[in-house]
Amino acid sequence: MALVLVFMGPPGAGKSTMAKKLVSDYGLAHFSTGDIIREKIASDPEFKAEFEALIKAGKLLDDERTKQLLLEKIKASDISNGFILDGYPRTVNQAKDLEEILKELGLELNGVIYFSLPEDVAVERLTQRLQCPKCGKIYNLASVRPKVDNICDDCGAKLVARSDDETESIRTRFREYEAKTKPVVEYYREQGLLYEIDVNDTVEANYKKLKDLVEKIKSKEIT
Repeated sequence: MALVLVFMGPPGAGKSTMAKKLVSDYGLAHFSTGDIIREKIASDPEFKAEFEALIKAGKLLDDERTKQLLLEKIKASDISNGFILDGYPRTVNQAKDLEEILKELGLELNGVIYFSLPEDVAVERLTQRLQCPKCGKIYNLASVRPKVDNICDDCGAKLVARSDDETESIRTRFREYEAKTKPVVEYYREQGLLYEIDVNDTVEANYKKLKDLVEKIKSKEIT
C-alpha cells in the first residue's frame, strides 16, 4: 500500500528532519513545494522571470500553478511506496486541490500529522539553526551539529544562518503560521485525518513518536 502523509507544524518543529528519516526507513518520496519552486526557478528561465515578477508585485504563485507544479513533480518521481508532503497544503483550497491530485493518481490521503511545539522552543531551536547554502542541508547547534564546526558534512560548504532566523522574525512567522493554517487543521480534523504529536523533545525521541504513529496509521489501529 502506498502511504500518503501530510506534515504540518510551525517553524522549528523539525518537519524536514523527520521527513528525511521516514524517507530512509520507509522508502517514501518527500515533496516540499518550496523546494519544487526553487528547482523550477533554477531550471526554467521563463518560470524564473514569471516568479520574480510576481514577487516584485507583492504576489504569490497562485494555487492552480502550484498544484500543476506539484503534480508534475509527483508524476516524475518514484512514489511506489508513497510520499510525504511538507509545506502543502496551507489553505483549505489547496487541501481540496490535493484531493484532486490524489484522485488523478489513484491514491488517498492516509494521515495529516501536526507537529506541536511551544513558541519559545521554536525560537530557541531556530536561533541555533545553520544551513548549507550549496546543498540545503540543515543543522542545529543544539541537536544536529556538523562534524566540523560551520562546515557541511555532505558537500564541504561553509554553513550560514538564515536571515529570517532572528527572534522577532521567528515569533512573527510562528504566529502567522498558526493563524493561517488553523482552518486547514480543522478541515482535516473534521475528516478524521488529523494526528498530533508533541515534538518538544530530542530528535531521537520525536522520531520514535512519529514512527510509532506512522505504524498505527499504516495498520489502521488508531480509533
